[in-house]
Amino acid sequence: AGSCHDWPRHSPAMLALQSTALVPADRLGNACQHKMQAKLDAIERVRAHLEGTDVKVTCICVIGMQSSGKSSVLESMTGISFPRGDGMCTRCVCIVSLETDPTEEPVVICATNATYDENKTEVSDMSSVGSHIAKLTEIVAPTGVISEKPIYVKIRRKAGPTLTLCDIPGITNLSASQENVEEVTVRLTEKYASNENALLLCVVPAADDFQNSKAMQIAKKLDETGERTIGVVTKVDCLPPGSDLLRKMRQERENDVKLKHGFVAVR
Repeated sequence: AGSCHDWPRHSPAMLALQSTALVPADRLGNACQHKMQAKLDAIERVRAHLEGTDVKVTCICVIGMQSSGKSSVLESMTGISFPRGDGMCTRCVCIVSLETDPTEEPVVICATNATYDENKTEVSDMSSVGSHIAKLTEIVAPTGVISEKPIYVKIRRKAGPTLTLCDIPGITNLSASQENVEEVTVRLTEKYASNENALLLCVVPAADDFQNSKAMQIAKKLDETGERTIGVVTKVDCLPPGSDLLRKMRQERENDVKLKHGFVAVR
């Protein structure tokens, strides 16, 4: 998080990052945090109206290969259980908005459009959200193939940062239902990652070759200067003794993947 100070101070990406727990509140100051919260709240209020326009607003895109651990990262950030298991659990983009309103009771709203009035469901039990996401997935992607139509989840709570996460289907070249699945998943990833106001959380399993990660290659292509990419290394507890993970994350060697803001390991 320390290296994020190199970013343009008032850029949408910087505002989104600072509003999360990656930067402690005592470092930002309560007044600064409140000012950013108000700006991000305003963005969320107009997001639905900008759907389908050329205006791109800030969000956090979580990209990675299939089974890279994206669901676990998203679960930690949102508190909801995303569908997981063998095969393509995520068959469409899931746009999750976290909003804060201390005057309202917490609620989760799921729908198949940005104005939350199509196939709408309201739930108060966080543990049931994953099953509702699975039901909406069957609506927008009923044949088991990847759909370009997103689903939307809004989480309103009494405290916490305001931000929007885009969970994008993992890149894969294997599918029993779709021959061109790699082309489709790459195209979806590039579509959302090309938004210059989007932060890219590039999720890579610790045991993988970072250089050969298609998600990492896309991030490097669409964010050449590395201004908005953070590497998230998952499954570190699965590594055997003697792993070179630390050296890869420290980017010490000439052939290591270089990210301006580095890598964060999660267990």
